[in-house]
Amino acid sequence: MILRFGKTTCINSVNDCLNSFGKTCRALRIGHTPILACRKLKQNYEVPRSRISKIHHSLFPKGRIIHCVILYLLVMNLSLSAQETMKGLKDYYKDYFPVGVAVGAHSLNGEEAELLLKEFNSITPENAMKMESIQPKKGAFRWRLPDSIIHFAQQHGLRVRGHTLLWHEQTPDWIFEDEKGNPVGKLELHKRLRTHIAELVGRYKGKIYAWDVVNEAIDDNPKALLRQSKWITIGGEEILEKAFEYAHEADPEALLFYNDYNSERPEKRER
Repeated sequence: MILRFGKTTCINSVNDCLNSFGKTCRALRIGHTPILACRKLKQNYEVPRSRISKIHHSLFPKGRIIHCVILYLLVMNLSLSAQETMKGLKDYYKDYFPVGVAVGAHSLNGEEAELLLKEFNSITPENAMKMESIQPKKGAFRWRLPDSIIHFAQQHGLRVRGHTLLWHEQTPDWIFEDEKGNPVGKLELHKRLRTHIAELVGRYKGKIYAWDVVNEAIDDNPKALLRQSKWITIGGEEILEKAFEYAHEADPEALLFYNDYNSERPEKRER
Protein backbone atom coordinates (compact mmCIF):
# COMPACT_ATOMS: atom_id res chain seq x y z
CA MET A 1 0.00 0.00 0.00
CA ILE A 2 1.38 3.45 -0.94
CA LEU A 3 0.00 6.59 0.71
CA ARG A 4 0.48 10.20 -0.39
CA PHE A 5 0.50 13.48 1.49
CA GLY A 6 0.74 16.39 -0.87
CA LYS A 7 3.59 15.53 -3.22
CA THR A 8 5.19 13.17 -0.76
CA THR A 9 4.50 9.44 -1.15
CA CYS A 10 4.89 7.16 1.85
CA ILE A 11 6.09 3.61 1.37
CA ASN A 12 4.75 1.17 3.91
CA SER A 13 7.90 -0.70 4.87
CA VAL A 14 11.54 -0.04 5.66
CA ASN A 15 12.47 -2.56 2.96
CA ASP A 16 10.67 -0.46 0.38
CA CYS A 17 12.64 2.49 1.61
CA LEU A 18 15.93 0.64 1.24
CA ASN A 19 15.01 -0.65 -2.20
CA SER A 20 14.01 2.82 -3.36
CA PHE A 21 16.84 4.94 -1.94
CA GLY A 22 19.72 2.60 -1.20
CA LYS A 23 21.01 1.12 2.03
CA THR A 24 22.09 4.48 3.39
CA CYS A 25 18.44 5.18 4.19
CA ARG A 26 18.12 4.67 7.92
CA ALA A 27 15.53 2.28 9.39
CA LEU A 28 14.26 4.49 12.18
CA ARG A 29 11.99 3.34 15.01
CA ILE A 30 10.10 4.89 17.89
CA GLY A 31 9.70 2.18 20.50
CA HIS A 32 8.41 -0.84 18.54
CA THR A 33 6.76 1.29 15.86
CA PRO A 34 8.60 1.37 12.49
CA ILE A 35 9.09 4.73 10.80
CA LEU A 36 7.84 4.70 7.24
CA ALA A 37 10.15 6.23 4.67
CA CYS A 38 8.93 8.35 1.80
CA ARG A 39 9.84 9.81 -1.52
CA LYS A 40 8.26 12.10 -4.09
CA LEU A 41 5.86 10.26 -6.37
CA LYS A 42 2.36 10.82 -7.64
CA GLN A 43 -0.22 8.53 -6.01
CA ASN A 44 -3.88 8.79 -5.22
CA TYR A 45 -4.39 8.07 -1.53
CA GLU A 46 -4.49 11.17 0.64
CA VAL A 47 -3.41 10.94 4.30
CA PRO A 48 -4.98 13.59 6.58
CA ARG A 49 -2.52 16.09 8.05
CA SER A 50 -3.59 15.03 11.53
CA ARG A 51 -2.24 11.53 10.87
CA ILE A 52 1.35 12.42 9.99
CA SER A 53 4.36 14.40 11.10
CA LYS A 54 7.49 15.20 9.12
CA ILE A 55 11.02 14.26 9.99
CA HIS A 56 13.84 16.06 8.18
CA HIS A 57 17.46 15.25 7.55
CA SER A 58 17.47 11.58 6.49
CA LEU A 59 20.79 11.64 4.69
CA PHE A 60 21.58 10.10 1.31
CA PRO A 61 24.82 10.03 -0.71
CA LYS A 62 26.26 13.48 -1.46
CA GLY A 63 24.35 14.95 1.46
CA ARG A 64 21.00 14.99 -0.26
CA ILE A 65 18.18 15.56 2.21
CA ILE A 66 14.64 14.23 1.81
CA HIS A 67 11.59 14.28 3.96
CA CYS A 68 10.46 11.16 5.84
CA VAL A 69 6.98 10.69 7.21
CA ILE A 70 6.12 8.84 10.40
CA LEU A 71 2.84 6.87 10.39
CA TYR A 72 1.81 5.25 13.64
CA LEU A 73 -0.09 2.39 11.98
CA LEU A 74 -1.00 0.56 15.16
CA VAL A 75 -2.43 3.57 16.94
CA MET A 76 -3.93 5.66 14.16
CA ASN A 77 -7.41 5.27 12.73
CA LEU A 78 -5.97 4.54 9.33
CA SER A 79 -4.34 1.32 10.48
CA LEU A 80 -7.31 0.38 12.62
CA SER A 81 -9.53 0.63 9.57
CA ALA A 82 -7.18 -1.62 7.62
CA GLN A 83 -7.17 -4.16 10.43
CA GLU A 84 -10.97 -4.12 10.60
CA THR A 85 -11.24 -5.03 6.92
CA MET A 86 -9.17 -8.16 7.60
CA LYS A 87 -11.45 -9.43 10.36
CA GLY A 88 -14.02 -12.15 9.79
CA LEU A 89 -17.04 -13.39 11.74
CA LYS A 90 -14.81 -15.69 13.76
CA ASP A 91 -12.80 -12.73 15.04
CA TYR A 92 -15.82 -10.79 16.27
CA TYR A 93 -17.19 -13.80 18.18
CA LYS A 94 -13.92 -15.39 19.29
CA ASP A 95 -14.68 -14.76 22.97
CA TYR A 96 -18.11 -16.38 22.73
CA PHE A 97 -18.22 -19.40 20.41
CA PRO A 98 -16.64 -20.86 17.25
CA VAL A 99 -18.27 -19.94 13.94
CA GLY A 100 -18.70 -22.92 11.63
CA VAL A 101 -19.63 -23.76 8.06
CA ALA A 102 -20.43 -26.93 6.10
CA VAL A 103 -17.76 -27.85 3.55
CA GLY A 104 -17.20 -30.12 0.59
CA ALA A 105 -14.36 -30.77 -1.84
CA HIS A 106 -14.96 -27.42 -3.57
CA SER A 107 -14.41 -25.56 -0.29
CA LEU A 108 -10.75 -26.46 0.12
CA ASN A 109 -9.24 -24.45 -2.73
CA GLY A 110 -9.33 -21.06 -4.39
CA GLU A 111 -11.47 -18.11 -3.41
CA GLU A 112 -13.92 -20.25 -1.45
CA ALA A 113 -11.11 -21.51 0.78
CA GLU A 114 -9.88 -17.94 1.28
CA LEU A 115 -13.34 -16.83 2.33
CA LEU A 116 -13.69 -19.84 4.62
CA LEU A 117 -10.42 -19.12 6.40
CA LYS A 118 -11.28 -15.46 6.85
CA GLU A 119 -14.78 -15.94 8.26
CA PHE A 120 -14.81 -19.32 10.04
CA ASN A 121 -12.81 -21.31 12.59
CA SER A 122 -14.87 -24.52 12.61
CA ILE A 123 -15.96 -26.75 9.73
CA THR A 124 -18.39 -29.64 9.25
CA PRO A 125 -18.17 -32.06 6.32
CA GLU A 126 -21.49 -31.52 4.56
CA ASN A 127 -21.79 -34.98 2.99
CA ALA A 128 -18.37 -36.62 3.05
CA MET A 129 -18.92 -38.49 6.33
CA LYS A 130 -22.51 -39.56 5.81
CA MET A 131 -22.85 -43.32 5.58
CA GLU A 132 -23.84 -43.43 1.90
CA SER A 133 -20.76 -41.40 0.97
CA ILE A 134 -18.16 -42.97 3.20
CA GLN A 135 -19.27 -46.65 3.18
CA PRO A 136 -21.51 -47.19 0.13
CA LYS A 137 -20.82 -50.92 0.25
CA LYS A 138 -20.21 -53.07 3.28
CA GLY A 139 -16.61 -52.70 4.38
CA ALA A 140 -15.71 -50.45 1.42
CA PHE A 141 -14.79 -47.12 3.00
CA ARG A 142 -14.01 -44.04 0.96
CA TRP A 143 -11.52 -42.02 2.96
CA ARG A 144 -10.03 -39.68 0.36
CA LEU A 145 -12.42 -36.72 0.73
CA PRO A 146 -12.90 -36.88 4.51
CA ASP A 147 -9.14 -37.28 4.94
CA SER A 148 -8.54 -34.18 2.80
CA ILE A 149 -11.01 -32.18 4.91
CA ILE A 150 -9.29 -33.22 8.12
CA HIS A 151 -5.89 -32.39 6.64
CA PHE A 152 -7.12 -28.94 5.57
CA ALA A 153 -8.50 -28.30 9.05
CA GLN A 154 -5.29 -29.32 10.79
CA GLN A 155 -3.17 -27.32 8.36
CA HIS A 156 -5.13 -24.15 9.14
CA GLY A 157 -5.97 -24.70 12.81
CA LEU A 158 -9.71 -25.26 12.31
CA ARG A 159 -11.98 -27.28 14.55
CA VAL A 160 -13.96 -30.11 12.95
CA ARG A 161 -17.45 -31.29 13.86
CA GLY A 162 -18.30 -34.69 12.38
CA HIS A 163 -21.64 -35.25 10.65
CA THR A 164 -23.41 -37.72 10.90
CA LEU A 165 -23.51 -41.32 12.21
CA LEU A 166 -27.18 -42.32 12.15
CA TRP A 167 -29.68 -40.73 9.75
CA HIS A 168 -32.72 -41.89 7.86
CA GLU A 169 -31.43 -40.25 4.65
CA GLN A 170 -28.30 -41.02 2.63
CA THR A 171 -28.03 -44.47 4.16
CA PRO A 172 -27.13 -47.36 1.82
CA ASP A 173 -29.50 -50.32 1.56
CA TRP A 174 -26.84 -52.84 2.55
CA ILE A 175 -26.94 -51.70 6.19
CA PHE A 176 -30.56 -52.96 6.47
CA GLU A 177 -30.40 -56.00 4.18
CA ASP A 178 -28.66 -59.37 4.07
CA GLU A 179 -26.98 -60.85 0.98
CA LYS A 180 -30.37 -61.90 -0.42
CA GLY A 181 -31.97 -58.50 0.03
CA ASN A 182 -34.02 -59.50 3.05
CA PRO A 183 -34.18 -57.30 6.16
CA VAL A 184 -31.48 -58.07 8.69
CA GLY A 185 -32.35 -58.80 12.30
CA LYS A 186 -32.19 -56.34 15.14
CA LEU A 187 -28.92 -57.59 16.57
CA GLU A 188 -27.25 -57.61 13.15
CA LEU A 189 -28.27 -54.03 12.50
CA HIS A 190 -26.84 -52.97 15.86
CA LYS A 191 -23.63 -54.84 15.06
CA ARG A 192 -23.27 -53.16 11.64
CA LEU A 193 -23.88 -49.72 13.10
CA ARG A 194 -21.34 -50.31 15.85
CA THR A 195 -18.72 -51.43 13.33
CA HIS A 196 -19.40 -48.42 11.11
CA ILE A 197 -19.09 -45.98 14.00
CA ALA A 198 -15.96 -47.66 15.34
CA GLU A 199 -14.24 -47.36 11.95
CA LEU A 200 -15.29 -43.77 11.26
CA VAL A 201 -15.04 -42.17 14.69
CA GLY A 202 -11.98 -44.21 15.56
CA ARG A 203 -10.11 -43.08 12.43
CA TYR A 204 -10.46 -39.43 13.41
CA LYS A 205 -10.14 -39.83 17.16
CA GLY A 206 -8.57 -36.71 18.59
CA LYS A 207 -9.00 -34.84 15.29
CA ILE A 208 -12.76 -34.30 15.43
CA TYR A 209 -13.85 -32.56 18.61
CA ALA A 210 -17.60 -33.28 18.28
CA TRP A 211 -20.02 -35.56 16.41
CA ASP A 212 -23.62 -35.25 15.32
CA VAL A 213 -24.43 -38.81 16.33
CA VAL A 214 -28.14 -39.05 15.60
CA ASN A 215 -29.66 -36.79 12.96
CA GLU A 216 -33.32 -35.76 12.53
CA ALA A 217 -34.92 -38.67 14.36
CA ILE A 218 -37.94 -36.60 15.51
CA ASP A 219 -40.95 -37.00 13.21
CA ASP A 220 -42.30 -34.02 11.26
CA ASN A 221 -45.80 -35.01 12.38
CA PRO A 222 -46.46 -33.07 15.62
CA LYS A 223 -48.63 -35.98 16.86
CA ALA A 224 -45.77 -38.48 16.59
CA LEU A 225 -42.45 -38.68 18.41
CA LEU A 226 -39.89 -40.65 16.43
CA ARG A 227 -39.60 -40.91 12.67
CA GLN A 228 -40.43 -44.48 11.69
CA SER A 229 -37.34 -45.16 9.63
CA LYS A 230 -35.76 -48.57 9.17
CA TRP A 231 -33.42 -47.73 12.01
CA ILE A 232 -36.42 -47.75 14.34
CA THR A 233 -38.56 -50.43 12.73
CA ILE A 234 -35.66 -52.92 12.65
CA GLY A 235 -33.32 -51.75 15.39
CA GLY A 236 -35.92 -50.50 17.87
CA GLU A 237 -35.93 -47.11 19.60
CA GLU A 238 -32.97 -48.14 21.72
CA ILE A 239 -30.70 -48.02 18.67
CA LEU A 240 -30.64 -44.23 19.03
CA GLU A 241 -29.18 -44.53 22.50
CA LYS A 242 -26.82 -47.25 21.39
CA ALA A 243 -25.42 -45.00 18.69
CA PHE A 244 -24.20 -42.62 21.40
CA GLU A 245 -22.69 -45.51 23.32
CA TYR A 246 -20.85 -46.76 20.25
CA ALA A 247 -19.52 -43.26 19.48
CA HIS A 248 -18.29 -42.83 23.04
CA GLU A 249 -16.52 -46.18 22.85
CA ALA A 250 -14.70 -45.08 19.71
CA ASP A 251 -13.65 -41.67 21.07
CA PRO A 252 -14.33 -41.04 24.79
CA GLU A 253 -13.15 -37.42 24.53
CA ALA A 254 -15.44 -36.33 21.70
CA LEU A 255 -18.54 -34.27 22.39
CA LEU A 256 -21.68 -36.05 21.21
CA PHE A 257 -24.82 -34.32 19.93
CA TYR A 258 -28.30 -34.94 18.64
CA ASN A 259 -28.92 -32.78 15.56
CA ASP A 260 -32.23 -31.61 14.08
CA TYR A 261 -34.00 -28.74 12.33
CA ASN A 262 -36.95 -26.57 13.47
CA SER A 263 -35.78 -27.04 17.05
CA GLU A 264 -36.87 -23.45 17.76
CA ARG A 265 -40.52 -24.50 17.40
CA PRO A 266 -42.02 -25.11 20.87
CA GLU A 267 -44.03 -28.19 19.87
CA LYS A 268 -40.99 -29.93 18.38
CA ARG A 269 -38.67 -28.80 21.14
CA GLU A 270 -41.00 -30.27 23.76
CA ARG A 271 -41.00 -33.64 22.02
